[in-house]
Amino acid sequence: MISSLEELARSKGGPASILLVDDDQATLELFRALSDGYNCEWEMLPNGKMAVDKVRERPFDLVMLDLKMPGNGGEVTFTKIKLVRPRQPVVIISGYLDSEVILRLQKIGFCALIQKPTLYTPEFFQDMLGTFQIRKRQ
Repeated sequence: MISSLEELARSKGGPASILLVDDDQATLELFRALSDGYNCEWEMLPNGKMAVDKVRERPFDLVMLDLKMPGNGGEVTFTKIKLVRPRQPVVIISGYLDSEVILRLQKIGFCALIQKPTLYTPEFFQDMLGTFQIRKRQ
């Protein structure tokens, strides 16, 4: 049984694939900058509709999804992703934590929750990826 994204990357012969969905361009750019040197490939999209279409095309090792976005918000996007790929691991990112929404999403099954605002430092990024056992390339 594969227990980490790092093992998955090794088993499939390449880096772990991560989809980040956030309408905040600064967040996308920051994650792109912080991810340099890690054994992962990021795809970054600004909205939920594009994310659902992308997940429909192929699975990702991890999806990181902002809850508050215009159009198809994170809750709708999360539900659609889980309908398309029920076993798709999803991390929820949000500065707006409505307990009822979180409970609904929890029942469907997200694997972690990151509350904004978070100080996205290299140390935070390393800890977050370390949680999923993705490490810097040697």
